[in-house]
Amino acid sequence: MRERCQRCGNNYGDIKFREEESLPENEKAGFYCEDCFKYLKRKWWENEKLAYMFDNEGNRADSPDYNPDDVWFENDE
Repeated sequence: MRERCQRCGNNYGDIKFREEESLPENEKAGFYCEDCFKYLKRKWWENEKLAYMFDNEGNRADSPDYNPDDVWFENDE
């Protein structure tokens, strides 16, 4: 019997055992299909990138004082 994806329950596709090192923070090691693995990484980056976005007053995007109309990325030139 094939393994099932821990997230969606599918037992088809490219299901692999993923170690914690390859998964985003707070995700447990286990079997994930490629679609769910990509989704978890994308969801993690949506939240993580807030730490790298600032407004012109220096407020990070995860701050309550953040002004989304006046945004720049840390690495913008």
